[in-house]
Amino acid sequence: MRTILAKILLWSLGTFALSLVAYWLIERALQRHGPPKNDPFWSMVALVEDDVCRAYEEGGSLQLAAHLRRLDSQVPGEHHLTDAHGRDLASGLDWSDLLLKTEPAKSRPPGLPDGRMVLVGRPRGGRYRFITVVRPWFDRPNFLPYYGAIVLVIAGMGAILAAHLAAPLRRLRKVVERFGEGDLSARALSRRKDEIGELSRAFDEMAGRIETLLSAERLLLQDVSHELRSPLARIGFALELARMSADGHEALDRIKRDVGRLNQLVNELLQLTRAEGDPAALDREEIRLDELLLEVADDCNLEATARGCRVAVAAARAAVRGEPELLRRALENVLRNAVAHAPKGTPVEAELRLCDGTTTMTTRDYGEGVPEDSLKEIFEPFFRVGGDRSRASGGVGLGLAIARRAVHLHGGKITARNASPGLLVTIELPDAWVPGSAPRFEGVRT
Repeated sequence: MRTILAKILLWSLGTFALSLVAYWLIERALQRHGPPKNDPFWSMVALVEDDVCRAYEEGGSLQLAAHLRRLDSQVPGEHHLTDAHGRDLASGLDWSDLLLKTEPAKSRPPGLPDGRMVLVGRPRGGRYRFITVVRPWFDRPNFLPYYGAIVLVIAGMGAILAAHLAAPLRRLRKVVERFGEGDLSARALSRRKDEIGELSRAFDEMAGRIETLLSAERLLLQDVSHELRSPLARIGFALELARMSADGHEALDRIKRDVGRLNQLVNELLQLTRAEGDPAALDREEIRLDELLLEVADDCNLEATARGCRVAVAAARAAVRGEPELLRRALENVLRNAVAHAPKGTPVEAELRLCDGTTTMTTRDYGEGVPEDSLKEIFEPFFRVGGDRSRASGGVGLGLAIARRAVHLHGGKITARNASPGLLVTIELPDAWVPGSAPRFEGVRT
């Protein structure tokens, strides 16, 4: 049997069986050696023996017989007072065979055929011997009902314990089977405080993450399908125009634009996929964030100048450990998004600060901002404020999603809020330090 119920029950009964063997060995040892010489038992025997001898010396055989009857009724066993040769001083019976059973060569108190033990006191002045015939301290047959009761109790307690452990494991198995069959909402929802409860909660957390990832993957596939459908349809329409038109330059230009858009979509999808990688697999190195921000801002300033605005940067010296290309992509996407929505003649402000081991980069434009209920959704893939806002600027709605994942892979967080006017995007990265000083963190954050 391989169930926990059977294992715990068998283990409990096996433990009880070993306990019985140990109990029996101890019983045999006690019966073999009897009570130790300094045990209070012998002191009690000596007191009883003194009283018996005194009764015989004061009242003879009659008073001795009466005293022994009282003693037999009050103290377990049979008691006899004999002379040195084993003749009973009260009844005259011969108990010499009992005396022979207690020769010094014997290593243990002897027993009679019926299982009783013979105890003989020390000679009293060479005249009297006090004999006690008593049942052993441990009379096994009398204890058999108790042994049976103990077996039942142990079996019952073992069954309760096994059920207590096996029932939640069975429920967890059913939940895992449901989850494996495709029910992504299956959860254990255990309230136990022990290891089984911890296992159930760990499964629930894992299942939640898997459900989120699979749901996001499905949405991403739907969004990608939607994004591919429109340019492919336009390309097909342009091809038909090119066939029917004598001058197909306009149709070819349209095809070129849509092919470029498809190429951009594929590139950004590849970047998003790379940003979704394993944090532990990142090739981390020391990165000067201030230098990286200035470099990215210089690249974006060309685009900003063409749009009639500019990028203003204020950067404190700061360094972190990370993957340079991912962080570059995150900063560039945030800055380009701000430039794309900055009104003509307004600045795009980027600031880098370092405080208590955390570096904070803020980017602000002076555009229209984002509706409050969309501040979190702008970091989702293919999300566009107002439907076509990013499409009009040439984007496909993946830039901020790539930035969010890249920042999360480095243990940071990215948030957005309306600055009235404009949008303020904040990136926080932990474990930063001033270049030239000892870094606060040398390991790999996962």
